[in-house]
Amino acid sequence: MAALESEVPVCRRWILRGLREGSERQWGREGLTRIGARLPDDVRKRTIDSLVLTEPWFPETDVLAWYAAILDGPAEGDEKQLLAVVRYMIDTGFGVIQRFLLGMIVSPKETRFVGRIPATWHQDHSTGRIEIARVGDDFFEFVLHDHIYAESGVAVRCITECFRHGTSLTKIPHRRAVTATHERIGPRSLRMTVRWGPGAAR
Repeated sequence: MAALESEVPVCRRWILRGLREGSERQWGREGLTRIGARLPDDVRKRTIDSLVLTEPWFPETDVLAWYAAILDGPAEGDEKQLLAVVRYMIDTGFGVIQRFLLGMIVSPKETRFVGRIPATWHQDHSTGRIEIARVGDDFFEFVLHDHIYAESGVAVRCITECFRHGTSLTKIPHRRAVTATHERIGPRSLRMTVRWGPGAAR
């Protein structure tokens, strides 16, 4: 499946691989079995029955199905456990070099961080667009336009956690807590704000 040829929104393989590996790490094979039992047949065949995920792109709806299956399955309704898997996905999604470069970033105004978010999104997702709205000394705000994640409450919280956790991997917070908030501003659009320091609040 090629992103440009797909008729449905798709995302990079590392996202599904991270969800699968993170789930198995947290709950073992039994956890994957419980997730698989809650996935649509086609999603289970693509993402669990296949021992190796060979396709470079997967439907974004597969991600939504995984979020729901994790939450309803081994997480037993505990969203904190789902978000732990999401953080693992982010941790493994960044390569060694990317993690090293992230660890060197000290300001949100550096072009290699906030300035790179729209392009990075475009590399990993066939649809949606990120617009940077504001960047301050202790926060940045951006909008995700026209994407399926903004339609799902669980997906909204998961994508917000992705950006919160990604920021925590840099030196920007200077060991201060990083928090993130979100606000739906349309049926398929989402405003997110990431903060750190004394003013940070969920």
